[in-house]
Parts: sequence; structure tokens; C-alpha cells
Amino acid sequence: QYNSSRTEQLREQVAELQLSNQHLAESYGALARASLEFDDRGWKPVNQLTEEGFSHRDVMDIAKTARLQIKSNPLLKRGNMLRSSYVFGRGFKMAAGNRELPPRVRRIIEDPINQQVLFSEKACKRNNKSIFTDGNFFARYNLRTQRWSVIPLEEIVNFASDVDDRRVIMYFKREFTKVTSYDSYGAPVTEQVVEWYPLDYVEEPLTQIGGDRVNTDYRIVGYREGHDNTSTWGVPDVLSALPWAWAYSEYLK
Repeated sequence: QYNSSRTEQLREQVAELQLSNQHLAESYGALARASLEFDDRGWKPVNQLTEEGFSHRDVMDIAKTARLQIKSNPLLKRGNMLRSSYVFGRGFKMAAGNRELPPRVRRIIEDPINQQVLFSEKACKRNNKSIFTDGNFFARYNLRTQRWSVIPLEEIVNFASDVDDRRVIMYFKREFTKVTSYDSYGAPVTEQVVEWYPLDYVEEPLTQIGGDRVNTDYRIVGYREGHDNTSTWGVPDVLSALPWAWAYSEYLK
């Protein structure tokens, strides 16, 4: 009777182990499928970082994915909220150290357009989110009107470096569609514009690069997150969390 009872206990334990093993195999299978689908959805650049960093095409693919995921994935959305709270949690103030800003600088900052684009707390939070998802942020300053505008990452297509040091970028190339007028039916009339902008530290900019115009009425400021001496484009903060957030979400489903 004792041996029969002991045998039955062992059978139950083996059955439980088999069931646990089956559940474990299903869990690993779900994660494997999630990983494969992660690549199939066009996110392969996440797994292809080299010593030279990402190409511009890779950065574009990652940014496109991150922008979509941050709207729907609660983990990434929460991560962006925590990042924003850390940066802006104690308020927001424009200052030059402990000194008051000069009147000419205050006029630029308080301009309604500049407030909307760059200098209000709302604009700073929006631009900070762009760095979180894109890893690259570009703003253009008009020397004549003293107004700023943000240039989308999609429109920055190339760069030109210092002839003596390739790591020092001197110009960024922009390609975009400009609305020039409207026809009699109210439809926009557009033209394709290709031009270069010198960075803010370029003292005597060129007038042409490769046959394309250098627009010297502007200066561009480019911020590239996680940029180092071996890479050209920035790496978004959200990158390290993208595959894990995706796999976890798919595993729960």
C-alpha cells in the first residue's frame, strides 16, 4: 500500500513537471515569435548597430517606430513621462547663470513664434520628447527676422564636415517641399527645395556645396543624443527599451 501511494505521488509530480515544462516552452516560443516579428516589422536596425553607428536610413526607421510605439505602448509612454518629470520637475527658467538675460536676448526669447517653437515650457517638453524618440534635434535661426523654426529629422538628409577633421560637422543639408502659392481652386502649388545650412559656429560659410545653395540667411543648431567621435547621427534614449517593451507586450498578448 505504501509503494502504491508513493508511486501515485511520483506520477502526479511528473505530470506537474511536464505541465510546467510545456508552459515554459510556450513562453519561450512566444518570446521567440515576438523577436521574429520585431524584425519583420522593419525594426532590424535596432540589432545592427556597428562601431560607425547607425546610418541616416536606420535612424529614420527607428524614429518612425519609436514615435508610434510611444503613443500605444504603456511602458514607453511611462518612460517618456518619467524622463520629462526628471528634467522639468522643478520648474523651468531661462537664465544666463545667475545673471539676467540681456534685453536683446529677452526679445528673441519672448517673441511669440519663438515661444511656440522653442522657449516655452510646453515647447521644451515637446522637443525633449523628440530627442527621446528620434535622438536628433535640429533648429534653424533666421539671422534677419531673429526667429527660430524646428526642422523635422526627415528633412535633414546629409552633412558636410570640416576638411581637417571629419568629426566636426560644418553644414547640414535639407530637402523639403515648399508651398509657394495656391491655385484658383485653393490647392497648394509646391516646389522642391534643396539647400545647406551652416552651423552656428561657422564664421565664413560657403555659398555652394556640390552645386546646391548654402543659405547664409540661416544658422542651424543640431543636437545628437548619445553622439560620439565614431558616429554621425544621434541614438534615441528609447532605443534600448524598444525591443524589450515590444517583446513583453507581445508575450502578454
